[in-house]
Amino acid sequence: MELVMLYSTWPDEGSASACAEALIAQRLAACVTVIPAAQSHYCWEGEREWTREHPMLVKTSKDRAQAARDLIVAMHPYDLASVIGFTVNSEISHAPYLDWAFASTR
Repeated sequence: MELVMLYSTWPDEGSASACAEALIAQRLAACVTVIPAAQSHYCWEGEREWTREHPMLVKTSKDRAQAARDLIVAMHPYDLASVIGFTVNSEISHAPYLDWAFASTR
């Protein structure tokens, strides 16, 4: 099995936490980390912007990653939800943690 890390940013801690709870309740994620605050700098509709956002890291199995992504997009308040997926390198990851993560998303 492969572990996937989904990264998303949210406009407020409340909406990020609500999504985190839904992901865990539906066993779409083993663990979700909501980071208190970060600054995102970007161009949107021709204008340079910066926004205070709350990054969210979602640890899930590869077979649950698309469903987790779909839930994030459905619950996200932005018109364009930021969701980026990374495959975790199991060779350098802590094997007992990976085992726990896979068991948590079954």
